[in-house]
Amino acid sequence: MNITIFTDAWDPQINGVVTTLKTTVEHLKKRGYDVVVVHPGLYKLTVPLQPSTGIFMPILPMGIADEEVKNADYIHIATEGAIGLAARYSCKKYKKSYTTSFHTKYPEYVKIHTGISPRVSGKYFRWFHRNSSSVMVTTPSMVDYCAELGIKNLKVWSRGVDTTLYRPDYEVKNKPIRAIRAVYCGRISAEKNIEAFLSIKDTLIRKTLIGDGPQLEEYKLKYPKAKFLGKMNKYQIANELRKHDVFAWPSLTDTFGLVVLEGMACGLPVAAFDNEVNRYIIEDGVSGFLTKNNLELAIEQAANLSSEDAVERAKKFSWEAATDQFLENLIV
Repeated sequence: MNITIFTDAWDPQINGVVTTLKTTVEHLKKRGYDVVVVHPGLYKLTVPLQPSTGIFMPILPMGIADEEVKNADYIHIATEGAIGLAARYSCKKYKKSYTTSFHTKYPEYVKIHTGISPRVSGKYFRWFHRNSSSVMVTTPSMVDYCAELGIKNLKVWSRGVDTTLYRPDYEVKNKPIRAIRAVYCGRISAEKNIEAFLSIKDTLIRKTLIGDGPQLEEYKLKYPKAKFLGKMNKYQIANELRKHDVFAWPSLTDTFGLVVLEGMACGLPVAAFDNEVNRYIIEDGVSGFLTKNNLELAIEQAANLSSEDAVERAKKFSWEAATDQFLENLIV
């Protein structure tokens, strides 16, 4: 059986969408599926959208996806960019059914960066997903969010974590240290609400950030006491996470936060803001501490929680179960 996935997010990008798609492809192939991925690296003519994070958008004629669409048994359109549009066009042209996924609260990102209301930008996403037989989202709360945008046929497609790679080092954690070692991992960008973490003045909290993004140089200058490590591969990230005590997650717009699972799997209780997405992942007071408006307090409280409980919570999310959901949503 052939499954063709169309995505604007792929190597060399490092983010949760790419990790999710690549891991899902690996698991599908292990189960015997023939998987084709159509991604920006297949096309020479591209324009940079966010060069600091390696995100490029190909310039494509609408018929570019015709052959892949005609030859596919099942089609999943993972993103709403140029490749997604080309795939959608060809599916309509050849009357092929397809599924889509809604990974990111782009209407919220557009508002942060441009001031345009989600009610306006949401019209595009409602149109894009209109004919999808299943629109896959990360959590039940994202079902509600997308439903408010007018998107229909919503199904949950959860996430997992590789606990053989992301695992704790209890010897490092047991070393005596006065300050709390808090770490953030993800894009260094305004929509991640990182300044809620960086602006903490408590001298007993050491702040480390892993990742690249459009605000990296700006934040380096503005917050010289924080340690910025830049872009890392997954092996470097896993090794670095183990050196810390708390995973700081200030984001208010993420639809899941795959890195949260990775932090917990490395034995880091999470300090995050209290919302439906974070409540779905984190057991408040057990594997992390959720706060309404005080991330500093959340970091201090999370530092007192058990690393073992964080690891056990991460183990509840497996890629095997997530792949089962993907297939159930795909084959309708």
